[in-house]
Amino acid sequence: MRKTNHSKFKEILPITLVLFFFTCVFAFGSDRVEVPLTNPAKPALVKVSIMKGSIFVKGTSGKQVIVEAKVLAKKKGEFEEDEKEVDEKAKGMKLIKTSGTGLEVEEENNVVKVRTMSMGNGVELVIHVPFSTSLNLRANMGDV
Repeated sequence: MRKTNHSKFKEILPITLVLFFFTCVFAFGSDRVEVPLTNPAKPALVKVSIMKGSIFVKGTSGKQVIVEAKVLAKKKGEFEEDEKEVDEKAKGMKLIKTSGTGLEVEEENNVVKVRTMSMGNGVELVIHVPFSTSLNLRANMGDV
């Protein structure tokens, strides 16, 4: 059976849209995830673990958890030695920096786990939770 151009377009369009979405997320260096709870009538537990950055929590009357993440700008002079070393070793090459947050969010039985895998720069998390939510927050290098 021969495929028509129309059916090929239908196959390619979803893939193109997904790639466009991820390109936009990485280009702007921020993510937003809305997490519906398994049982919104019961209290939730939010567990957050980040390597470097800040965590802000806002209570809401909503029934879901919303996680917003953005990459923090590098402070002037931070990692300066590493950049000089790369420049000397790879003259003529250019470093392509990405600004992805590496945000990972999972929910199971009203337990929401949030992690970031951002390499280099820190990440600022703003988490909107229902008022009855319990919190377990950890930032190795940053503020909670």
